[in-house]
Amino acid sequence: MDPRDQISIAHLKSMNLRNSFQQDLTEKIRIVTQDFTKNIYIHQFADIASEYAYVMCKEFKDKSGFITPAIRDYLIDEVCDAVQVRTPEFSKVRQDVLDRVRRRI
Repeated sequence: MDPRDQISIAHLKSMNLRNSFQQDLTEKIRIVTQDFTKNIYIHQFADIASEYAYVMCKEFKDKSGFITPAIRDYLIDEVCDAVQVRTPEFSKVRQDVLDRVRRRI
């Protein structure tokens, strides 16, 4: 394990990212569903979560100058948890989201 992981992950945990992510993701879903009037399919949730997790990982890397696999996975998990709280069926595509972002970062 990279020595930066413990400090960075502890700091990220203190920020309560899941709530912030949930608000951001809800807004993205609102836009896709045209104010929640259109249906959204599970693969669309995966697309939204994948892109959002990628952006969050990239932002972390750009600001800190590094991102380790543990930090990347922590951020992806927080994004996935934020979606899954609202949509339990998301568990079906959670691994796909993790794999997609891992390939990109």
